Amino acid sequence: MKLLEIAKYGKPKPGDAVLDLGCSPGGWSQILSEAVGPKGEVVGIDTVDPHLSLPNFTFVQADMRQLVPGLGPFASIYCDASPKFIGVRDVDMARAQELWLACVNWCDETLEDGGTLVMKAFQSRELEEVRPQLEKRFDQIKFFRPTSSRKGSSEVYLLCYGFKRPERKREGSSAPGSNLIPCPSKWVGLHRTPLSLSLESTASMGGFPPLTSAGTR
Repeated sequence: MKLLEIAKYGKPKPGDAVLDLGCSPGGWSQILSEAVGPKGEVVGIDTVDPHLSLPNFTFVQADMRQLVPGLGPFASIYCDASPKFIGVRDVDMARAQELWLACVNWCDETLEDGGTLVMKAFQSRELEEVRPQLEKRFDQIKFFRPTSSRKGSSEVYLLCYGFKRPERKREGSSAPGSNLIPCPSKWVGLHRTPLSLSLESTASMGGFPPLTSAGTR
């Protein structure tokens, strides 16, 4: 499964509180639940209930583009969500970019200092537009394509380490949401790509700094 490959580089620690954005159908939440253990917590957000019966899992039925008050702080945020593609390149990538910017906003509001973001994305100019927002917030960014990704796919996963919260846009403001990045207004619901059973090693790619071996970050 893809998360098992990603876990080599960004696995949560036992006792961590983590957030799974776009959590349905629940595959990632199950693996995260096992990783954080009974003293940890997994909060999943989606419009569709994954119906998981796990003692350390809490489901919040909501649109991940909108912040939910009272959640966090989290040691890590994970997002494997994708928009429902319609086959029109510019529309599809705009919808995907909206989800990436939503992840940035969730980091600003709920991620602990030094925390980690693991986010699915697609190699595109829209991803390059989001890159500066990530670079100003994280000490290190790596990305790679899991071997379980479909051949020829532009799908990549970003591993963002060492979160540092940016200053609020309004001087002296500490109000929740005062630092949010505007997201596009038009969007059609989420779906999750079925998780592959391939457990082969990941392959590094160009663009962002290449993925190095685990333990070097």
